Amino acid sequence: MPFRRRAQPTGEPIGEASVEAIVAEMAASAAEAIAVQFNETVSDVAKSFSGAPLAPMSADRGASKISLTLDTSTVVAIGVGLILLASLVVNIVAVTCLFISSRRTASSSPSSPTVQYLIAPPAAPMGEAVSPGVPASHKDAAETIRRYATTATRRRPNSELSTPTTEEAVEMHAARHAEVKAKSARDILSDLKAGNARFWTGQSTRPDFGLIERRALINGQAPKAMVLGCSDSRVPIEIVFDQGLGDVFVVRNAGNLCGEKCAGTIDYAIHHLGIKLIVVLGHQGCGAVKAAQLPTKAIMGESPKLKDMLLDMKRTLAHCSDTLERIEDPSARDRVAVIANAQAQVAKILEDPGVQKKVDGGEVLVVPAFYEITSGIVDFIERPAPAKA
Repeated sequence: MPFRRRAQPTGEPIGEASVEAIVAEMAASAAEAIAVQFNETVSDVAKSFSGAPLAPMSADRGASKISLTLDTSTVVAIGVGLILLASLVVNIVAVTCLFISSRRTASSSPSSPTVQYLIAPPAAPMGEAVSPGVPASHKDAAETIRRYATTATRRRPNSELSTPTTEEAVEMHAARHAEVKAKSARDILSDLKAGNARFWTGQSTRPDFGLIERRALINGQAPKAMVLGCSDSRVPIEIVFDQGLGDVFVVRNAGNLCGEKCAGTIDYAIHHLGIKLIVVLGHQGCGAVKAAQLPTKAIMGESPKLKDMLLDMKRTLAHCSDTLERIEDPSARDRVAVIANAQAQVAKILEDPGVQKKVDGGEVLVVPAFYEITSGIVDFIERPAPAKA
């Protein structure tokens, strides 16, 4: 016999009284169906094992009596049938409870659109802090860029997506260029320090430009700083300093060396791009610096161009070779050697009279730095700022 179920309009709230009535009705139907199924099962089992007549079970909700004379096999079969029926009852009750619970939840919870975030919440509204830990000095630039930048970590409905026009993107970049030109070398150095702090603390805010913003970059560049870094793949300059497209003018080679070609690039950066800050960035575990400390005989076995590069670095580090030999800790020795090499490259940059003149006039700042791969921290080896008269 099929279960009897009271009709319930879809979406209609279910009250407490209705729930109790539904449960009582379904329980009654289940009891009646179980009684019928039990009679059929026991009758079939009894006939197959002993052929003994079986008194039917009453469908009444009260106690029912069965009078039979059965052998052992029949009793075992009946026990198995009872276990199966008990399992059926448990399943019916569980499904009923789940059905009622889901209906009540659906009727009491209003539907509302949701926004999912893959990594981080959306950027704060303009006028508020960019993110925890972001210094105030970076706030103005971040607000200008964030106005049109697409937030890559947020899934939003198509209706919420806002793409700037070409004119707006050009306006944004022009505002950023003017802001960079208005800053001093030490202000820009503070920006890089703040960017590195965001990087190693996991608070990076580097903007991810869309198509229109990238196209607007074709109008020109105004990088805030130049970084002479190593080619090592573990030291990505823009990521380490939490900078975006067009923010940093980068030269990279093995050992962050300042040779003839690099010197020409530096001249272009200072005299044509108006760059005020140059950072020579060495890093922990630099293979070129380690190789330059090998015996000369080992270096002579390298290919001609690599051999010349390593011998030049070896001559550069010769002034501190005694100091390096006295350092027993390998990590400390590595740090001292890398910093000494970065300082030597700064000295080469300052050999250019034009660069030295701008440095003396306070227009340009050249700073060696050390990047620790294991922590993500950049240490700037600065000279104290000259005291004002």
